Amino acid sequence: MSLTSNLKWKRAIDHLKFLYSESQSIKELVHSAGPEFQEYYESFCINNHVDRHGLNQKHHERVKELYGVAEEDPSCTDQDEAKIDSPEEASIVLHSNPSPSDVDVESEDAKAMHEAFSRLFKNIALKLHPDRIDKSLPDHIQKDMISRFQEANKAMDEKKYFILLDVAMEFGLKPPRNKTVQMRWMKKEMIRIRAEIQKQKNTYSYKFTEAESDKERNQLIKQFLYQLFRFKLPENS
Repeated sequence: MSLTSNLKWKRAIDHLKFLYSESQSIKELVHSAGPEFQEYYESFCINNHVDRHGLNQKHHERVKELYGVAEEDPSCTDQDEAKIDSPEEASIVLHSNPSPSDVDVESEDAKAMHEAFSRLFKNIALKLHPDRIDKSLPDHIQKDMISRFQEANKAMDEKKYFILLDVAMEFGLKPPRNKTVQMRWMKKEMIRIRAEIQKQKNTYSYKFTEAESDKERNQLIKQFLYQLFRFKLPENS
């Protein structure tokens, strides 16, 4: 692999790391914001005399119908048909129909990646597995090696191959040579993670964190009520 190609490979690894980190951060943000959205939603209903429980009962069939039904445009929050996770949960997700980026297709590249990194993981295990570690090493070094092995083990299960590369380079192990295949796989993985990030950003919880005023938050609740119950408040509410 040429110097330019090698630099592009390293850049792709760094970009993939960033996307994984971004995805995790947004998931944590959505999870944290859920109760805040729910609390605001309930207060809004009380202040505007909206019978939330009555709406849930009245539109039980509609709510049930929405499960498993995906909207055509996941970028909008007011589609006529949108799958929701629960009428009482704040982190409602507007799911899109499965696309190639959402489906884990066992392509030739995916198989090649798994085989190459399985071999790399075996080499890591030979060096870092608790049964393989030199017991004469200081305790803190042994603990660090075991911790890194556990990280590698988890990364292999989750197909976060960049962690295996980090561990390999840290302990002087050669990475897989199929860097062209790795580049193709990483590009596909970036597309998948970006789609996952967009899905998280398309939750009411996430949109609630972006609202900068009660006016924006109230508008979001109105959209939520309309999506779920086809319920509209008077314009001046």
